[in-house]
Amino acid sequence: SNGFLASVISSGTGLDTLKVAGATTVDTVAADGVLFNVDFNVGAFYTPMTAALTLEHVLLNAGTPANTPGNGSIKVVGVDGVVVASPAVIGSSQPIQITITEADEDRDAGIAESLTVQVANGAQSETVTVTETAISSGVFVGSIDAVISTGTTSGDGVVQAQIGEQIAVCYDDVLDASGNTVQQCDTVDLILGTLGGINMTVVTEPADTVRVRVVDPDLNADPLQADLVHISVKNATTLEVETIQLNETGADTDIFIGRLFTVFATGAGAVGDSTLNVQQGDLQIGDYIDTAAGTGNAEHLLDTTTTVDPWGDASGNGQLRGFDAAEILSHAVGATTLTGLDSLAANVDDLSPFGPITAFDASLVLQMRVGLIDRFPVQPKTSANHPQPESSVAPKPLTVERRLALVAKQGYWSVFAEDRADIVAGELFVAGFRGRVETADDASGFLVASRYHDEGTQIAFAGTQPLQGSGELLRLYPEKLTTATTVRLIRASFNDGRIEGSSEAPSTQAKPGSFRLLPNVPNPFNPETVIRYELPRTSEVTLQIFNAIGQQVRNFAYLNQVAGTYRVRWDGRDATGSPVASGVYVVEFVAGIYSARRRI
Repeated sequence: SNGFLASVISSGTGLDTLKVAGATTVDTVAADGVLFNVDFNVGAFYTPMTAALTLEHVLLNAGTPANTPGNGSIKVVGVDGVVVASPAVIGSSQPIQITITEADEDRDAGIAESLTVQVANGAQSETVTVTETAISSGVFVGSIDAVISTGTTSGDGVVQAQIGEQIAVCYDDVLDASGNTVQQCDTVDLILGTLGGINMTVVTEPADTVRVRVVDPDLNADPLQADLVHISVKNATTLEVETIQLNETGADTDIFIGRLFTVFATGAGAVGDSTLNVQQGDLQIGDYIDTAAGTGNAEHLLDTTTTVDPWGDASGNGQLRGFDAAEILSHAVGATTLTGLDSLAANVDDLSPFGPITAFDASLVLQMRVGLIDRFPVQPKTSANHPQPESSVAPKPLTVERRLALVAKQGYWSVFAEDRADIVAGELFVAGFRGRVETADDASGFLVASRYHDEGTQIAFAGTQPLQGSGELLRLYPEKLTTATTVRLIRASFNDGRIEGSSEAPSTQAKPGSFRLLPNVPNPFNPETVIRYELPRTSEVTLQIFNAIGQQVRNFAYLNQVAGTYRVRWDGRDATGSPVASGVYVVEFVAGIYSARRRI
C-alpha cells in the first residue's frame, strides 16, 4: 500500500477509538495485503491483560468492493521465568541455593529488587526472599537451610525433611510468555543423610565410667541450640541393655557426648538406672541407629568397650601385684608377649590403648601397688582411652631430652645420665653388649629386664619414684670384656617417650672432620628410626622432617652442641604426637651455615 496518504484521529479516553482515512492516486491495491500498520507502546502492565479490537466501520472506495469486517484482540505477554534449586540431591544440614531468572520482574531500573519464593515440603511451607544480583540484572538469588527431622515447623526459616521426601521451590510468574500467571517450580528430589559415627571408651574396669561420643550432622535439628540423642548399650554376656542420653556439646557442633556407669556384678541389673553390670571379659556394645545414613537407609552403627579387672593385671590372675610389673617389663624387651585381656590390662598410661606397652606401664603398676597413685592415667576422661568432645584425641606430649653417656668402668659399663629427675621407667638398646644388667646402687627399688637380640641387648627398667640429680642408671656386666668401640648406646627412651635420651659417640673415637648427615638406621623403618649426624665443631643444630609435599611434620632443635657424633630417635609421629602416614620423608640437617638433606 505504498503511496497511500493516511490521516489518523482518536477519540475517547485512553485512545479507545482510532479513525483512519487514506487515499492514493497512483497505486491500486490488489489481492491480499496490509492496508495500514498501527504502531503503539505498551504501558507497564505486569498482569495478564487482553484488549478487544473491533472494526466498527470500513468503507472501501465508494462502497465497492464490499467487505466483511473481522474483529481481533491485543494480548500482553511476558518472558518465561526460570527457577533453579540446587543441588538436586542434598545432604543433611545443607542449604538449598535458589536462583530465579525473570526479566519481567526488573521493574525499577534504579534499584536491585526482590522476589518472594515459597519452599514447601508437604504441609510445611517457608517463605524466602530472593534479591536481584545487581540493578536491572533480572537474576535473583537466595538460600534456605534444610535439615533432617521427623517433625516440621512452618515459618521457622528452615526446611525439615526426611529421606525420600521432595522439597518444592516455587514462585508465581505473574506474566509468562503466553500472557498467563503460572507457578514456576524446581525440586530437590531426595535428601540423603550423612553417615554418622560412634566411639566409646575402649577398655574399662568395673566401677569405671564408659563414655560415648556420637558425631552426626543429621542430628543437628536446630542450629541455634544444643540437641540430644539416645543410644542403647548392651552387655553381650548378660544381655542387659541401658539407654543413655547424649547431649550436643554446643549449638551446631554435631558432636554428642554421654556416659554410662558400670558396677561389678555377674548377672544383669535393673533396667533404666543408667548403670551396667560388668565383670572381667564382658563386652559392652553401643548401638546408635543412624536413621539418615549416607546410604539412604537406616544403619546400626556399633562400637564396643572391653572390661578388664583389675587394671594393671598383666598376669591375668585377677589381682594387682609387683609380678605384673615384671611381666610388663618382660613384654617390653620382647622376652614374652602379652595378648588379649592381659595386653589391655597392662597398658595403663594416658595414651593407651593406642600406644605400646612400655616400662612406664610397669612403673605405674608399681606406683599403684604401693599406694603412690589411686588411679591409673588411662582412667580419667581426658585420656586417649575415652572419646573426647573434640574431633580427635589429645596429642602426644612433646618430649624432653636428656644427655646420656656409656662409661667404661672396671668390669662393667655404666649408663650415666646428666639428669635423672622424673625418670621412673626406661627402655634402652645397647649394641655390642651381652650379659647381666643391674640397676644403680641407689636404684635398688627398680625392676629390670633384658633380652639379647640383633647383636645387642634390649633393656627395660621401672620403679616407683624417680632418682635425683645426675648419676648412674644402670650397670652392664658383659659376659666377656669388650673394647670401647664395640659397645654403643643406640637408643634410650624414658617414661613412655616423654623423655628421650641422646648420647654422643664414645670419647675414644676421633672428632669428626666435617659436617655430615649420615644414613638413618633402620631404613626402611616402622615406626621409629635413628637419625645420625656429625659435627666437627660446636654448632647450633636444627633437624627437620618434611613429608612428600614439603610440609614440616617434626622439628628437633639443639643449641650449642659440641663436636661429635649424635643420634636422634624419631618415633614416626608429627609435632602433635599423631602417627604419620607410611611413605617417603625428607630429613633436613642444618648446622650453622651447613645444610644437607636425605630421603628416608
